[in-house]
Amino acid sequence: GGAAGAAAGDEYASALPLWPISMAQRSAQQLLLSRTTLVLPPADYAALLAAVLRGPDAWQSGANLTAPLIRGIKVLRMGMLQSGPLTPTLQSLNLEEYAGWGFNGTDLTLVPSQPLPACQPLPDW
Repeated sequence: GGAAGAAAGDEYASALPLWPISMAQRSAQQLLLSRTTLVLPPADYAALLAAVLRGPDAWQSGANLTAPLIRGIKVLRMGMLQSGPLTPTLQSLNLEEYAGWGFNGTDLTLVPSQPLPACQPLPDW
């Protein structure tokens, strides 16, 4: 099975925690990820999903509750190969390009560490 419908768990062959990149050093791009799945805390995943749902020209606008997270992102571009429709209940998000918080990425897949409840409202959306 694919990671698209699964939360983090035994399905991933390896893991690399990104927390060693300190907040003070995150202004300079330090890491380049390509074709990588990132398992995020549910709140961070929900914030990024809400940003993508706001659209390619408006993902930064309307970020009130999530402003501290969104402010550190310079590029957030949705992937063209997104499987399925883009909805607030999406459990896997493909990004064509990302830049911010100390790393750049291309062809990234984001998944929450635990599935988002279907009834959970997304912040700032």
